[in-house]
Amino acid sequence: MKPKKLIAVLLIVIAFEVFLGIGFMLSTSMKKTITKQVFVEKPVVVFKTPNCSYERKVSVFGVGVHEDNKTGELILITLAIKPGKGRVFFETTYKAYGYDLQESIPFIRAVSERISNSSLEDYDLYISMSGQASIIEGTSGSSAIAVGLIALMLNKSVNESITLTGGIDEKGKMLPISGLNVKIKTAEELGMEKILIPSQQCDEVKANYSIEVECVDSVAEAAQEMLI
Repeated sequence: MKPKKLIAVLLIVIAFEVFLGIGFMLSTSMKKTITKQVFVEKPVVVFKTPNCSYERKVSVFGVGVHEDNKTGELILITLAIKPGKGRVFFETTYKAYGYDLQESIPFIRAVSERISNSSLEDYDLYISMSGQASIIEGTSGSSAIAVGLIALMLNKSVNESITLTGGIDEKGKMLPISGLNVKIKTAEELGMEKILIPSQQCDEVKANYSIEVECVDSVAEAAQEMLI
């Protein structure tokens, strides 16, 4: 092969290898970017509740604290079921729906099924939360959701003059929450007759409230107090 042709061929080979190298680097960079977007971002699973007729509905009041940590509000939580595939749907007026509470839904459901000795395997669950706040975070609404779900599966109602606050663990034990006294005061001012709180926080109650404050160890105990 003549020198000029040989040089031309070598240049073509080098250019092709450079092109492949750049393509590989871009591909790797894109993969890293996509991986970061998928795994670093927290998944937010919020579904718009479809219009449908429910087999049964139950409502329960939770208590939320505003961002000023001085005031709060009652949060109406409505739960409903209809025959389906075991899915969970959320509908909320809040602009942001707390990831921690979403993440706790699977074991809230498992605890509720165990306490009520029932299964939602063949039902879709719909959870609606409404209030004035623009955001809700944390897991203090877990116990209220669980009590409402237990009532739903036992075909009972919830005494709406009683509210409760508290997280729960996988065994259904009530867990401490923040803003306890603000929540008690809020429930008192908004006309609730009783509030159930985690037993671990009994000694944190700082005032003689007109509302009855009762300490409970578990969701099962709370359900016994609230279901009618």
